[in-house]
Amino acid sequence: MNAVLQLSALDLRDRIHRGELTSREVVDAHIARIEQVNPQINAVVRTRYDLARQEADIVDEQLAGGAAELPVFAGVPCTVKEHFELAGFPQTAGLLHRKDKIASQDATAIRRMREAGFIILGTTNVPEALTWYESYNKIYGRTRNPWDLDRTPGGSSGGEAAILAAGGSPIGLGGDTGGSIRLPCLFTGTVGHKSSSHLVPHTGTWPDTTQGLISKYKCLGPMGRTVADVRALLQILSGPDGQDPNTVSCPDLDPEHLDLSQTRIYWFEDNGIAHPDEDTIESTQRAVDALEERGFTVSKWRPDQIEKSLAVWAFGLGHGSGKSFTDSLGDPDGAFRLGAQLLKWPLRRSDHIGPVLGLAVIEKLVHLFGGHGQDMLELRLSLQRSVEEKLGDNAVLICPSFHRTAPKHRWQCVTNTLGFSYCGLFNALELPATAVPTGRGRHSGLPTGVQVIGRRRNDALTLAVAEQIEQALGGWTPATPPGLEISP
Repeated sequence: MNAVLQLSALDLRDRIHRGELTSREVVDAHIARIEQVNPQINAVVRTRYDLARQEADIVDEQLAGGAAELPVFAGVPCTVKEHFELAGFPQTAGLLHRKDKIASQDATAIRRMREAGFIILGTTNVPEALTWYESYNKIYGRTRNPWDLDRTPGGSSGGEAAILAAGGSPIGLGGDTGGSIRLPCLFTGTVGHKSSSHLVPHTGTWPDTTQGLISKYKCLGPMGRTVADVRALLQILSGPDGQDPNTVSCPDLDPEHLDLSQTRIYWFEDNGIAHPDEDTIESTQRAVDALEERGFTVSKWRPDQIEKSLAVWAFGLGHGSGKSFTDSLGDPDGAFRLGAQLLKWPLRRSDHIGPVLGLAVIEKLVHLFGGHGQDMLELRLSLQRSVEEKLGDNAVLICPSFHRTAPKHRWQCVTNTLGFSYCGLFNALELPATAVPTGRGRHSGLPTGVQVIGRRRNDALTLAVAEQIEQALGGWTPATPPGLEISP
């Protein structure tokens, strides 16, 4: 198999900088792979191949000329989720009324990636308004899972995960408000990290999430082939930018500063809301057993009141966030008329996909009949305290990211919706969570994985424990859509 398409971003960087590979060779190899697989999986929706090749040639010229200092990832290709501003490219977030919205500047996260030397190959698909775990919309269509084209790669960072899984990009950029990094990573067998709240500035992303609880839920972060890659990119992305008022400094991520001999592992496989299938149970046990064999102390524990996690998460989406979700669906020049769109949907004349209209209805019902806001705020803080007191500085919690492997498109996604509760709770609690693959399911043959959760700002520990799982169980392997195996 083509070794270039299996190397980590760190390995690619080292080989380019040592002169063993040229940046142009690496960029061309990944462009060729995208062109090979994308007609089937529809992951990359906009490309900048000519610009990427020009940027790669500049890096190669600098290296050939003996440049003393280059950015740390100079010459390494990447992809990014379409809801980030990328100057000169659309930032639609899958909404028809934004189809002509062209970014005039880079989001802070994009700028930081460019300054670190990454070469952006293109942008990747999302669900409409980033609200569903099927990555499809009426602008770009549906993204398919490269492990099984009949199944979802997840959302909202589904396009990003799909192209990473297929070997078309070594590293990328996603976002997570209720599992939007971790679900795609689980379904595609890739690695991702939902950081502690406010580590990465939201500047230049859609929607504006600088107010209320939603600003704590939403986290931008890295996705890739290995935990080490994800850790390195998180360090680059994190820290205040002078524009997002909520951003905090990045904690120390260096695993060398950790004493894992003192680390305790807590775990559970069933949150009482969506019961896990056999592959998920076995995947969780496999990860826990691997850690126990490596000398970690392991105990089974499930947070009290976790069965209320859906209510806690849902309440925060609209709490103090300014513009409601339903209002954000409308054209800036006109109000969103939910009733009219619901009448148009059965006739296939609505501007919106069905799940988005369903979420708009739910938002209206919660507003009319929802519980007392103070009760939900107190429950969120109570859960946060109880989990952090249990974990302290030297423990993590391991659990599934979803209750099953990747569902089939359309109705199977609808009937399994409650599974996102495994992820959504930890957005509400502002805790870091690293998604790491654990192999493939014995029953489904599809990727399996777990998430590793820690107390706030203990991202270094969740990454380090995830790396132990990765080393024990093999980590990422490239997916090959039927007939599209990676060439020798």
